[in-house]
Amino acid sequence: MVFLMAGIPRRAVAGLTIAVVIVYVILSGAGIPVRRAGLMAVTVLIALIRGRRPVSLNVFCAAFFLMLLAAPEDLWNIGFQLSFLSVLSLIALMPLFPDRRFFSLGGSLAVTVGTFPLVLYYFNVVSPIGILANILAIPLFDAALFLSFFSLPVHDIPVIGGCLTHVSSLLVTAGLAWIEWLAGWPFGYWYLQRPTIFRLAVYYGTLTAMVAALRFRSIHRQWIIPGCWIALGATAACIVWSPVSPGFRATVLATGRDPVVHVRFSNGANWLINAGRSFPSDQGERVILPYLRRCGIRSLDGVVLTGLLKRYRGGLPSIFRDVAVREVLVPADERLPPDMERHSKMIRRFVTGSEIALGHETMKVFRDGAGDWKVLITVGRKSIALRRSVNDVSAGPETDVAVIPYLRKTADLNEAVRSTTFILAGGEASAIRFLTGSVRNVYRLDVTGALEIRPSTKGFTVFSCARA
Repeated sequence: MVFLMAGIPRRAVAGLTIAVVIVYVILSGAGIPVRRAGLMAVTVLIALIRGRRPVSLNVFCAAFFLMLLAAPEDLWNIGFQLSFLSVLSLIALMPLFPDRRFFSLGGSLAVTVGTFPLVLYYFNVVSPIGILANILAIPLFDAALFLSFFSLPVHDIPVIGGCLTHVSSLLVTAGLAWIEWLAGWPFGYWYLQRPTIFRLAVYYGTLTAMVAALRFRSIHRQWIIPGCWIALGATAACIVWSPVSPGFRATVLATGRDPVVHVRFSNGANWLINAGRSFPSDQGERVILPYLRRCGIRSLDGVVLTGLLKRYRGGLPSIFRDVAVREVLVPADERLPPDMERHSKMIRRFVTGSEIALGHETMKVFRDGAGDWKVLITVGRKSIALRRSVNDVSAGPETDVAVIPYLRKTADLNEAVRSTTFILAGGEASAIRFLTGSVRNVYRLDVTGALEIRPSTKGFTVFSCARA
């Protein structure tokens, strides 16, 4: 616009704008979305120089293939996929939203319809509140960007430059405040399970059929489009509503020297055994919450703490912030820390022998031979034991799987090891050598990462979560 106001011919303006776009892409770091926007802008400007009318889909395809030609591996980049899918959604789906007076609303709906399954696949989150946020945020940020460009050439003018910069900053602050306020809404975003590739293919196949139907002039067109909308809505509902397969499952998370276990019982109840530490890293924030979000778990029926030291309860504040917890079970003989007293309404004390029946399984808490608390989960005639220490791993009834903390020395073990499978957080070399020589199946979380335990006909099967 500045070039046109200066009286420069349109083709020369287009050439100068190409130079400005290139400089902007370089200065901004040349990320994938910026390169995509820059290539599309340059393609449009070249068409204007040649006196050709740019076609949106052709411009999109040109940028797509040029970027893949330069870096074919970008096709598997999440940013590449979402950036191009967002633009393609605007091009292809905007005709489905005829009210163009509020472009930010129509554009937000188009982008949401086109990208939400892929966002759910990668990030396990759906944020319908984003449509409402964009109604105000997009105009505010566009106005701020527009004013910031104009403030550059007049920056040294005392009143005008400072005023434009200040107004631009206020617009950005207002937009961020609007987004932050909406983000606090209780139903602003949902963490759900990752959809299958088949459901993604069905959704995008239905969406493609609906876009193609727009181009056909048929007497049945008025029935085809609503039918496609119904099919698309049904597919979207199947993607969002991904029922959890019934059955027992226990997942041992790699949280350093003291493992955290999530247990999903056959009746659908979700329990967490211990909550990780808070220092030097908040394991509730960095490990447990991302796992729960990936599984689509928004509430826990309970948390069992085998001790009230911070290495067992440190992650609770982060979990309480994002996940609804029904109750917290703590040892009856340990004093409640001050930071947990405000949650006293949900806290229950357990004593040795306390037992909870959950579906076809039971969870029992008792002291082992060394006087430490142990959680024993019984599935039929099979059992999993989570021990707080390994001073006497051979004490108590025989278990199929024993989850134990870091092994410090061989003296912690006994030759009469009474478990067929051990999952441990790591240990000293001599202790691990002894254990691997005495037990058939030994898994180290510091090597394998998180592990999943599922019942089988012969006992339990242990899977890597990366392959499960």
